[in-house]
Amino acid sequence: MDDLTRLHALESERKISWRKSLLIRLWMIWEKLFHTCFRICSVDENNCFLQVRVRIYNGKTIRLSDGEEIRRGDRVAELHFDNELLLKMSRSSRSSVQLAIQMIRATEQVLPKITHFILCHPNHQVIKGVYGVSIIHRGTKQTEEGTRPYTNVMCGRDE
Repeated sequence: MDDLTRLHALESERKISWRKSLLIRLWMIWEKLFHTCFRICSVDENNCFLQVRVRIYNGKTIRLSDGEEIRRGDRVAELHFDNELLLKMSRSSRSSVQLAIQMIRATEQVLPKITHFILCHPNHQVIKGVYGVSIIHRGTKQTEEGTRPYTNVMCGRDE
């Protein structure tokens, strides 16, 4: 009987108020509009966890570990989470560890397709880097370049 009570309590915790539900719906509408306006595209219809757009970089100069620099005006590939999928993953996960594992697996699956997208892009020879902006920061140190503080809050032009 205790297991049934705990299960019911977990299910109750997953229910959200109508206000929060409305806010989430509005956020998802905004996401779709944002993706359309800024031409953010999925590179894999089966795994849209990370999406990409090629744009003109507008921030401060970044020096990479190999000596290459990304400067204002250079073309970069910008990564975006599919927040609707991230929300679904979060709701179906039993813990933050399980969510992190799902995110890592989804990323591992889609990164080769993002690479293919970039290599097939008409401007692939001038795309100098790939970056993403997120409030999710744990685990990013595992990437080759790691994380850097983000200070530019205005959207730049896209390609």
